[in-house]
Amino acid sequence: PLVMSMALPMMLSMAFNSLYNIVDSMYVSAMGEKALTAVSLVFPLQNIILSVAVGVGVGMNSLISRAVGAGRGEEADEVASQAMLAVLLHFVGFVLIGLFLAKPYLAMYTKDAEILGMSTTYGRIVMCASFGTLIYLVLEKIFQAEGIMYVPMGCQLVGAVVNIVLDPIMIFGKFGCPKMGVAGAAIATVIGQIVSLVLIVMLYRRGGSQVKVRLEYMRFNGIINIYKIAIPSTLVMCMPSILVSVLNGILTSASQVGVAAFGLYYKLQTFVYQPSSGLVQALRPIVGYNYGARNYKRMNETV
Repeated sequence: PLVMSMALPMMLSMAFNSLYNIVDSMYVSAMGEKALTAVSLVFPLQNIILSVAVGVGVGMNSLISRAVGAGRGEEADEVASQAMLAVLLHFVGFVLIGLFLAKPYLAMYTKDAEILGMSTTYGRIVMCASFGTLIYLVLEKIFQAEGIMYVPMGCQLVGAVVNIVLDPIMIFGKFGCPKMGVAGAAIATVIGQIVSLVLIVMLYRRGGSQVKVRLEYMRFNGIINIYKIAIPSTLVMCMPSILVSVLNGILTSASQVGVAAFGLYYKLQTFVYQPSSGLVQALRPIVGYNYGARNYKRMNETV
């Protein structure tokens, strides 16, 4: 019962997160095949952002759970602070990639100037505003490390709803908003992510978590311990991006429609894995806590 009570909110939270790109594709498809292809080409870049954020969150989650289980509260604060420093540095990296490398990357998959223009615009917006996802996921994993699952789920749901509402308004220009097309889809996405971030920051600052991010603990000396866990997790999550990139390269030589169709399929496929991923996310804080508390019998029962 404990595992399931923690896993179900995680499954729903991951489903809400997946809705961002699926909803964008749904509305953008009304603009035509080229717009849908443009959004599909950017999906690997978006998945890399998510992979890096989740990877750091997983590393931090594991270390915080162990520290809390062992009663080392100050160590948990240090880990959270160092994870926040890591994602801020990652954000700077993603901004630079968005500004200077996104277009050359996307140009490898299309020679159509219109598709390249739309995909570059979409990619740059989501990458240069990736702080919403990056910081949100650190705070989400802090809550989850303490067994608090419903707060992140609620924040993620509100952000997803905001994206669903704003997408048609910004894409097609309704209620006085200018028609922005694919750029509108990207802006609606990042606004939804920022709304989720603002909500979780407010709840965090009101004492929703006992683990505190402190400026004085933002040092590089402890980041390596987070990366020891984060890097393998990040690389595993990045594999789909590499797969999609390779298959997009093959499909573009045959048909742009193929790229759009495969992009839609792959986004829907993510829902298939979410039940098992939710269970894994729920296992981590329980196993980490009991490992830190040296309650190995309870840890093995959970697994």
